[in-house]
Amino acid sequence: MVNNVRLSDLVFKRENVDVVGVIVHRIPSCTRKDEMVRKLFSELNIPYVGAMPEDSVLQSVQVGCF
Repeated sequence: MVNNVRLSDLVFKRENVDVVGVIVHRIPSCTRKDEMVRKLFSELNIPYVGAMPEDSVLQSVQVGCF
C-alpha cells in the first residue's frame, strides 16, 4: 500500500499534479491502525485524508436493501 502511494505521488509530482490527499480503503476498522497509517503518511509528507474501513457489505458484489 505505502509503496504504491509513494510511487503514485512521485508520478504525480513529475507530471505537476497536486496531490490533495490519500484515502486508504479496506483498512481493518481499528483506531490504532488509522493512527499508524496517518503517522506513516505524515512522515512521507503525503496528505492523509482518511480510510474506508474493511466491511463485508462494502466488499459484496451487490448491496441489498434493508
